[in-house]
Amino acid sequence: MNVEEKAPDRSLWISSVQVAQRPFDTIWIEDYVGVETRYDATNQVATTASVVRVYQDSAGVRDTVRFERAAGAIRAWIPRPDDAPKRVRWNANLNLEAEVVLADGSKRFLSASSYTPAFYSIADSFAVPIEALHPRLANGSLRQAIAANPQNALRELDSTGAFFTRWNLSLQDLSAYMAGQAVMRNIAVKGPHPDTVWYINDMSPVLALSIKGSKSYPIAAESRGWIFRHNIDRKRFGGAVFAQGFEPTRARILGSIFKRFGSTFGSVDSSEYFQPGGYRSWLVAPLAYDPLPGWPDSALLANTYLGYTGRNTIYSWSVDSLYYEYYRTLTGQTGDGQYSVTNIKGGKGYFTGAAKDSVSFQLEASFPDTVPVPRLNRIWCDSIQFRQSKGEATNTSKAVVRQFCGG
Repeated sequence: MNVEEKAPDRSLWISSVQVAQRPFDTIWIEDYVGVETRYDATNQVATTASVVRVYQDSAGVRDTVRFERAAGAIRAWIPRPDDAPKRVRWNANLNLEAEVVLADGSKRFLSASSYTPAFYSIADSFAVPIEALHPRLANGSLRQAIAANPQNALRELDSTGAFFTRWNLSLQDLSAYMAGQAVMRNIAVKGPHPDTVWYINDMSPVLALSIKGSKSYPIAAESRGWIFRHNIDRKRFGGAVFAQGFEPTRARILGSIFKRFGSTFGSVDSSEYFQPGGYRSWLVAPLAYDPLPGWPDSALLANTYLGYTGRNTIYSWSVDSLYYEYYRTLTGQTGDGQYSVTNIKGGKGYFTGAAKDSVSFQLEASFPDTVPVPRLNRIWCDSIQFRQSKGEATNTSKAVVRQFCGG
């Protein structure tokens, strides 16, 4: 892939992710607006006279997908009806070509290349600490009982033996748990009946799990990691994008670490706890990423990442190598005087091939420090509307406020 470090001072911006096995998605064509320029949502960028195509080559088969401007939109380009049934293929080379005709009749030529992997999937199971398998282990309330009399604690934990049988646990596993070692078990995260797990809210000192020779060091049990696994095409894996879906009708978890952070640095306005839409981004990780032990075949994701009770869905996209570089330099300057990295020749932005998968599980909390998301929504709306009534600037558009607050 050809990567241009600099783009013209005034350029068009393309945003597009094309996902394997799915219909070709929207291509957004916008005018790049710097901080010194006022954004005009009514400004027509690419007129309907523009020609936008994506050429796809996979296993000797070539497709041409023609795009047209979506009805009622001036920046969104979608496949023409006769090309709409075509899908992005596995192991495909994708080439975008756009002859953009501007409102003044002048033309801009933009192009970009990307690819999709030959395969990608998240594994059917996560490995989780045994603390996450039972509410009394998750909140640490049985630690003293186990230390005093393991047999009595075992009966208190599991009077019927069903729990220990279900998870193939023994007294030796409890001893390792008490010694701070990570005892892991696999939970199902695919299919109609995903497992239920518990948020670990225990500040007891334990040892971090070592993966592929990574160092083990003291942490709080609440920071225990889950082992996420996925099957990647190493030849065409440039990194991954992670996001979390959660139930907007359930509760936000305020764990011990979260509360200690607040007491140290000052209370955060509770309106800041609300995340609109039941969806939030987690991280973007390149092919080589030291902060994730075991990467790229697996990743140790902290228990503290979760944050919401109810059904949680983890989404992951395998992306090309360019996307992380674009994301890393998204703020404008890279630190060495260069503009954001882009693979758009003649413009800015990104054109990325990807593959997507998702898994789900049920998360519960065995402690009272949770706040219903609808309550946070009301607090957020009151705060935003009060600030806007005083003429204060916010980072939230009026359309988003209408969507989540009404009116």
